[in-house]
Amino acid sequence: MNDFVPFQSFFTEDEVTPIIEILKENNINYKIEKFKEPLDPILAGEIVQNKIFLKIRPNDFQKANGVLDKVILNNIMTLEKDYYLFTFTNDELFEIIQKPDEWSRQDFLIARKILNERGADLPDEKINAIKTSRIKELAKQESGDILWIILGYVLALLGGIMGFAIGLPFIFAKKTLPDGGRVYIYNKSTRSHGKYIAILTGIVVAINLFFNDNLKFTFIGFFGYTF
Repeated sequence: MNDFVPFQSFFTEDEVTPIIEILKENNINYKIEKFKEPLDPILAGEIVQNKIFLKIRPNDFQKANGVLDKVILNNIMTLEKDYYLFTFTNDELFEIIQKPDEWSRQDFLIARKILNERGADLPDEKINAIKTSRIKELAKQESGDILWIILGYVLALLGGIMGFAIGLPFIFAKKTLPDGGRVYIYNKSTRSHGKYIAILTGIVVAINLFFNDNLKFTFIGFFGYTF
């Protein structure tokens, strides 16, 4: 697989620059993509912020993580004792170990180091087993929101092209796993609904255009309005 997929995300260019330098030194190809969530914050349900995505090829994930871990481990030796993870309980630190995708690579490695210093038994075999379990958990597919599915069918019947905007993501949306793997976000049932919504939208739009008396000046609006 030669496609570039998201490896890490950042909020500022200052955060991504040191990582890029390390990738360059180790001949790991990368791409930078600046992304701004197009949805209104109210509709999205959260505050929308600009993000910078660092992308590499999936078969470079292991090498990239290895070289970054080496740099981080060297820097850990110079950490100040007031670093915030030193105040975490063992349970809080173990949560970082269990869900490393929700934390930075540095915090994961520091959490492991602190736990080992406190007497926790975290050999590589146990860490790998935890990572494998987490990847399986993240790979689980989701069911699409029933309200969005219903809305998709309604818009498809109205003839609006917004039916495509709902149906197609259900079909094709994928996510990148920590090991570089790519899986569908939605389960088979939801993807089937997406396919039916997209097909129904195409049929209704085609019929609307075909039978309209003023075909040359016809415009199918987002929500099924014909002008």
